[in-house]
Amino acid sequence: MRVKLVVVLLTTTILHLSASTYSQNVTLKYSNATLVNVFKEIRMQTGYDFFYSDKLMSDAKPVNINLNNVSLDKALMICFKDQPLSYRIENKTVIVKEKEVSIVDKVIGYFSAADVRGRVLDEQGLPLIGVSVKVKGSPLGVSTNSNGEFTIKLPKGDETLVFSYIGYQSKEVAVNNGTLINVTLIEANKGLDEVIVIGYGTQKKRNVIGSVAQINSEDLKQMPTMNITNMLSGRLPGITTLQQSGRPGADDATLRVRGTSSYQGSQGPIAIVDGVERPFAQLDPNEIESISILKDAVALSVYGLQAANGIILVTTKRGKAQQPSISYDGAVMVNSNTRFPKFLDGPDYMEWFSKAEELDNEYRINTDQDPNPLTYNKSQINALRNGTNTNPLLGNTDWMGEFLGKSSTSQSHGVTVRGGTDRIKYFSNIGYLDQDGVVANTGYKRFNLRTNLDAKLNDILSISFDINARMQKTHTPGISPDNASYMNPFYQAVRTLPNMPMYAPNGLPTAYNSNAGYVNPIASVLESGYQRAETNVFQTTLIFNVKVPWVNGLSGKVQTSFDKNATENKGWTTPYKLMGKGRTQTTGDYTLIANPPGITVNTLRQSYVQNNRLTFQPSLNYSKTFGDHTINALALYEWSKYNSNLFSAATRNFALTELQDIDFGSTAAADVISPTGSSGATARHGYVGRVNYSYKNKYLFEAALRADASINFPEEGRWGYFPGAGLGWIASEEKFFEPFKGTVNFFKIKASIGVLGKEETLSTFAYLPTFSFTDNPVAVIGGASVSALYTGTPPNKDLTWEKHRITNVGFEAELWNGKLGIDFDYFYKVVTDILTTRSGLYPASVGGNFPSTFNDGITDNRGFDLQIRHRNKIGKFSYGVTGNFNWARNKIILINEVQSLPSWQRRTGRPIGEKLGFVVDGFYNTWEEARNGSSPSSGIIAPGYFKYKDLNGDGRVTRDADMTFVGRSNMPEIMYGLNIDAAYAGFDFSVLFQGAALSSIALAGVYEGSSGTSGVEDNTPFTKTFYGYGNSPYYLVEQAWRPDNQNVNYPRLTSGGVALSPHNANANSGFIKSNDYIRLKSIQIGYTLPKSLFKSKIEKMRFYVSGFNLFTWDKLKYLDPEMPNVNNGFYPQQKMISGGVNLIF
Repeated sequence: MRVKLVVVLLTTTILHLSASTYSQNVTLKYSNATLVNVFKEIRMQTGYDFFYSDKLMSDAKPVNINLNNVSLDKALMICFKDQPLSYRIENKTVIVKEKEVSIVDKVIGYFSAADVRGRVLDEQGLPLIGVSVKVKGSPLGVSTNSNGEFTIKLPKGDETLVFSYIGYQSKEVAVNNGTLINVTLIEANKGLDEVIVIGYGTQKKRNVIGSVAQINSEDLKQMPTMNITNMLSGRLPGITTLQQSGRPGADDATLRVRGTSSYQGSQGPIAIVDGVERPFAQLDPNEIESISILKDAVALSVYGLQAANGIILVTTKRGKAQQPSISYDGAVMVNSNTRFPKFLDGPDYMEWFSKAEELDNEYRINTDQDPNPLTYNKSQINALRNGTNTNPLLGNTDWMGEFLGKSSTSQSHGVTVRGGTDRIKYFSNIGYLDQDGVVANTGYKRFNLRTNLDAKLNDILSISFDINARMQKTHTPGISPDNASYMNPFYQAVRTLPNMPMYAPNGLPTAYNSNAGYVNPIASVLESGYQRAETNVFQTTLIFNVKVPWVNGLSGKVQTSFDKNATENKGWTTPYKLMGKGRTQTTGDYTLIANPPGITVNTLRQSYVQNNRLTFQPSLNYSKTFGDHTINALALYEWSKYNSNLFSAATRNFALTELQDIDFGSTAAADVISPTGSSGATARHGYVGRVNYSYKNKYLFEAALRADASINFPEEGRWGYFPGAGLGWIASEEKFFEPFKGTVNFFKIKASIGVLGKEETLSTFAYLPTFSFTDNPVAVIGGASVSALYTGTPPNKDLTWEKHRITNVGFEAELWNGKLGIDFDYFYKVVTDILTTRSGLYPASVGGNFPSTFNDGITDNRGFDLQIRHRNKIGKFSYGVTGNFNWARNKIILINEVQSLPSWQRRTGRPIGEKLGFVVDGFYNTWEEARNGSSPSSGIIAPGYFKYKDLNGDGRVTRDADMTFVGRSNMPEIMYGLNIDAAYAGFDFSVLFQGAALSSIALAGVYEGSSGTSGVEDNTPFTKTFYGYGNSPYYLVEQAWRPDNQNVNYPRLTSGGVALSPHNANANSGFIKSNDYIRLKSIQIGYTLPKSLFKSKIEKMRFYVSGFNLFTWDKLKYLDPEMPNVNNGFYPQQKMISGGVNLIF
């Protein structure tokens, strides 16, 4: 029994109490007071201490007493009258204990009592073992058995039973003789009693000073996605998500905690799983207990150099003292693209292409060139449209639909076992995910296995042992569909002409000669080979917990973890045959193409990567309550070592293509690709200290410090010290707050400040001289070629930590007995000594490069996080509404930039990631206007070109003087979510709307050239009609400029058959679009069948249907608002409809 000493024992006398001592008098006047408050008053008047347990006092009845100058003995007799308690006095201490029932009363009670039987369950309908069932105001009580059942005799007709269980909210139930009852207990981690996971520990929500947001497993399951990172979208205040790919196995969301704070290096948070730095995106949702986001300095400082971008804490499930429970979760999903523009079909392509050629001829005439004949005539267009075409070179193929427009299916299955006793608890989970992509030959499979064991060896020592294993398999075509890959299938799909048949008369795939060679997206994914990756993850954690018996409140913990990740990659690319034709060819025959672009010979590449991490964490924790003072202290040491190994080999020109192993490739020198290998090791250690103090459970203080050492800095500056401190005040505990208690039950104000570090450098050992080898011979000595050893950039011995100073203030409120909750935090962060790079040379007289890495630059970041939640129950109908909103805006205060830049081009004072370009001021609508215009590019400006503003007023438009900031960062400043859930009579419903604002997307892509590209992006299939001699989306040709269609959004309609000026390819505001959006992110409807329908041991059966990414409202309309900035296409996000079942046995 956990005993609380209400007041510190001030006396140690061993004298027995004398009659004179008993004669001390007291005066008491209380109405409906707690017994504890009366005890405190007696101590104030007499000096007597009281010793009791919280559990005993929970059964005490309110006291009404009015005594004036009576003896202590009489006062105690009156206080304990009709109480289920008794007392004795020893050494000036009143020891409170449970009242003993006399033998006579027991006999009488036994024969007059009536049996009450029942069963106690948790919220999942599972039996709870060892629940205390007591008669209120009486010492009578029993505990539930292994099936959660109990039988208790009531001493009289009507009584109230009190049900209590560790980790659950106590519940009182009025019963009658012979009643049969079922009781459901609710976990105590709800509302202010919710246990929040923080760095290296837990705290009750009411006592947390830091800015921490947490989501639990039941809430996560409302989001039917297959990647954990996407489950966080819109669900927590302070976190921003951006998912830019829908490819299976590569659909992680980019995460930001409170936005972006620096213009260099990674800005993503570190994930900590069960106390160890580990990735979490591919965990099985069924094994997760909670996810916490640490956001401010006092919460983050215990992680020091890792914490500058925030920390995500993932806690997995553990066993419970209950009868074994087996659960199954299974679902089947149908996936399709959220949004991708519809491209022209065959006859529409020919019609719009003819219009574009007519406009190109208008250009030729006005630039003294001869017009060209049109490629297609009306009879060809009509024949294709009405299905009478007989030309084998023409057809009507929806390449994008064939390539990307089909749906795919996925499935997930999970089985968990959970249970235990007071001594041993266990949790095991097996998960399987099979995810097919909408693009052929893309997919992902994952197998998860986790077992968490907890064993209490005795009252002093307990052990925990966790094993997590995971196997991941991804596969893509030989020509990868990843958006950064040149000639990827998306690139080919938008360039393939829709007025071609899929197959030539001989059955081979067709292709046409685009500006990148002969392309066919279907053949590229079906015939080009494969890229396969298999990753095996093995993670173990062993924990020893020790309670120090001779120091009350002191405990020790030793945690050791070992992680091993191994990935084997195998890529096979092989030529395939196509039947090709010219772009505008409408007569003649196809030509056999034996080598499509980028693949001239079969090639096999294999690599193996292995990473190991060993972590050791011994710690001491002290927790003690002294009267009104509560203190918790943590001291921890952390050491970790990381090793990595890489080996790769490749060869080509296989004689037998069925034998796809390195040994069977050609051994000719021209075919063998030199193997590569590398290895690396790094280590880190640090010390952590933290103190939490509470006075009267309303004045809160927390201070933390971490000292970290890193090999990335010179020895004299290797250690960094990262402090954090915070104050909290639970104002609702003050007397002046009593008038508001009916409305505001809880109100806490909090503030924190601290400094975090960041060690990320752009090159390891930048403070030391470095050297590099080259395999290329640089000289021939004695008839032998000699390679070279090059010196690297000069070292910088003054490198130091990047520092993040964070200030946070906020409040938390609960109104109307928890029906309404509000959490608000305002933050301000200043980042100094930003680790960045510099290029250029010293003067010739000095020679040599600048150091590659140095500390320079200052930024700040400010904003707020807000969560408003409402929960209520009306009869059998319960519902909840939770809204999250976060805003973060950064600014560059100091950056190394050319001082001669005009003010409108300086990044100083601007947000990070803003897009630079020309300001579009409409179009040139006439030849006269165009000829008088100015362009930063060579060539002739034509009507329908963007008109750029001359910002410096010199009469010329140049990149040096007239570009300015025309677009926001891709990462939104604002993200929000609205979650609604409800339950009634077995039905449950949840829906999440999620949105983002204050960001932009560039429809232009990254320029593919290599020189003279400053200020140039590039046209893309989304900005220039028939780009790359390919197809165009409907929206683009319909909104492209024409003489009779000038009120549009996109430049001049062109077929690409005339050498137009690259004027419109310059980065400009015309191609910058707002990607603010609102999504119906998820929706789920479920029904739990009544247990009375089951004759088996099924405790629960629930069926559900759900949807993910179903609808999007935005201004972009044709493209997904989270798409990346690319010109080679992209794998769209997926929307999903699923159906599933939850079973509990």
